[in-house]
Amino acid sequence: MGTAAARILELQDQIAQNLVDAMSEPWERIVVNLEMEMTAEGPIVNYLYFYISQLSDGDFKETEVDDLPNEADNKFRALNDAVLENAGNRWGICDLVIEKTGKYKFKYDYGQPKRLNNILDESSYGRFNNYLDAFRAERAAQKGA
Repeated sequence: MGTAAARILELQDQIAQNLVDAMSEPWERIVVNLEMEMTAEGPIVNYLYFYISQLSDGDFKETEVDDLPNEADNKFRALNDAVLENAGNRWGICDLVIEKTGKYKFKYDYGQPKRLNNILDESSYGRFNNYLDAFRAERAAQKGA
């Protein structure tokens, strides 16, 4: 594995750990959708960041978080640089889902960031409007399996 590829894995581990460490209450899933666009003045960033927790009645709630921890924000920027070094281009959108089991998944989209370019469609924003319902259905299906 090349140095840049190893750095990507290291940064992914660190970002996930930073977000888990920042949690102050029990959670089931942490979700971050981060858009980044490089300009002459530096990166412009927009993100959606929330977590899902279980209520005492067994239902779930979604809680939006206003600010990424500074360390995670800096590591997302370094991750974009490492991906550029490894793959030859930057991602514009990064999705991160962390499960309470410790498993996490990063997904990159190398297209233009949508929200940063005023495109508020299903993939940039709409899918998050119904995320809690989709999570509930996923959990119900897991219980039925």
